Amino acid sequence: MSLQKKDEKTSPSLIEVSVIAHATENLKKIKKAVLNIIPEEEKAAVAFSIERLEGHHGNPIFIIKTTLKNLNKNFLEFLFKALPHEDKIKLLNEIDNHIDKECNLYIRLDKQAAFIGEARIKQEDPIRLRMKFKNLKRLMLIKNLQEMLKE
Repeated sequence: MSLQKKDEKTSPSLIEVSVIAHATENLKKIKKAVLNIIPEEEKAAVAFSIERLEGHHGNPIFIIKTTLKNLNKNFLEFLFKALPHEDKIKLLNEIDNHIDKECNLYIRLDKQAAFIGEARIKQEDPIRLRMKFKNLKRLMLIKNLQEMLKE
């Protein structure tokens, strides 16, 4: 199997992006952070939805979401190239924990780092990515992702 076909097969069919914004955060800056983790040629198609919720103490909390479909570029290739080496190694070693039985890949990125144009794995207060893959078994997805992370 050629590398190109493997990469095409390992491209997500759908990416759901969500991020929580607290009352003290600027929504425009959070949208910018999300756009910074998306390939340039895909940014024009991004449409955000914003849901306003109320926190435990009555403070406003916003959930900002967007869904990416029919991507022209391999999003994973773009993301993996942007990650620092230590994050790639950590993800490589823990990839099994990031994929559920339906072959959804979950990655959490640092919101603050994304705002300044960097991609870093972070669990607390993250930009959440859920990537869906079609016609790919879980073990094959893991193998393909591990190969991509080693590059």
